[in-house]
Amino acid sequence: MNTNPVLEAIRRKLGKSVLRPLEKINATEITNRGKHDKLEEELPDQQMRHRLREEVFAPANHRLMSLLAEKVSEGMVLVGYKGKAGDVAAVTEWMTSMWDL
Repeated sequence: MNTNPVLEAIRRKLGKSVLRPLEKINATEITNRGKHDKLEEELPDQQMRHRLREEVFAPANHRLMSLLAEKVSEGMVLVGYKGKAGDVAAVTEWMTSMWDL
């Protein structure tokens, strides 16, 4: 049934039940439905949005980019990343080219 060669290789090493859901998940039950306002509408205070970005999101993003860079230097693959392993700035540039962090 599952023909993903990566998953099959992992299961050969770690066991047949690894990376299998315990039960089927009904996506319609967990979908986040409803209206979602833009951040600017939810938080109209521009100064507060700036503080949120700088004091919360920026440090968290930096930790994430540092972790990704470290793991790439240990052999992890980021699909499409062509930069130097361990280069936090290059990982950050690659990520921000695709997403608004």
